Amino acid sequence: MSTKLGLMIALLALLLLFILCAWMHYGEIAAFQAGGTNIATNTNKANANTSLAAPSLDFTFENGKYRLVGTLPDEATKKQVLAKAIAIYGENNIIDEIKVGGVSQPGWLSSALSLIPFTKNGVTGGGLSAKHLSKSNMI
Repeated sequence: MSTKLGLMIALLALLLLFILCAWMHYGEIAAFQAGGTNIATNTNKANANTSLAAPSLDFTFENGKYRLVGTLPDEATKKQVLAKAIAIYGENNIIDEIKVGGVSQPGWLSSALSLIPFTKNGVTGGGLSAKHLSKSNMI
């Protein structure tokens, strides 16, 4: 695959991720733009507990290895992320610094996992970062 084609596929994947996120959070975005202080309640059970902190996940490429940092809700989610990373990068190329607990279930997890293959080749000093943006983060 040529570099140009790879970049086009990566850009298409990012565009689809943006469209998917905007579609899933349309009610929150509309309420925010309307100046309302009451953000629409998400009926998704994974996000029902708003007292939990937001999950996060970062993939960075450092010194020939992929560092995974963040906080996920449970061991099962962490194992899912690690399994995907090991399948893409290889077990000896991963530095696992993922913490577990105290955060809600990430709605973006499947989208982030689908983007991991695009970080494998040609990434120098970069990576992938996924986290929930609250109303205060969007200002």
